[in-house]
Amino acid sequence: MEQKKYQMKWFKFIIYVELFVEAVVCVLAGIFSVLLFSPWGSEGVELANEELCTVLGGIYGVALCILGVYAIIVRKKLAKYKSNAPMLYYIKAVVLSIMPLIFFGIMGLNVGYIGHNLARYLIKAIIWMVVSLIYFVLIRIYFKKRAELFVN
Repeated sequence: MEQKKYQMKWFKFIIYVELFVEAVVCVLAGIFSVLLFSPWGSEGVELANEELCTVLGGIYGVALCILGVYAIIVRKKLAKYKSNAPMLYYIKAVVLSIMPLIFFGIMGLNVGYIGHNLARYLIKAIIWMVVSLIYFVLIRIYFKKRAELFVN
């Protein structure tokens, strides 16, 4: 049986650009989050619940760093056409789409930060979720059409 020829430009973009940039950005954002919510990083910023924001901000930062490492793992699996690679990519896409909502939740603990701009942040969160859903559906279709490539 002859194997189909697929256009792989988007796939190459995913493994050579998207996942690498995503890993770097996640790790840097994670470090920034840990530093921002640390006692010395939030000096001069009035937090409603400083201890809780510090702990949750630190956990959020570590989670972002882990997501950055996970993006590199997914990139390696996709590059080797492993059978579970598309599923790992889907998981990454879902987690990445939820992370900003978690951030808004953490910042929501600081009443002064979100209190005045609640509608603006809700609109951003809804737009982010809609865009993420559309991207997830498109990427799912893309990998489903190329399922025969991921058999290792």
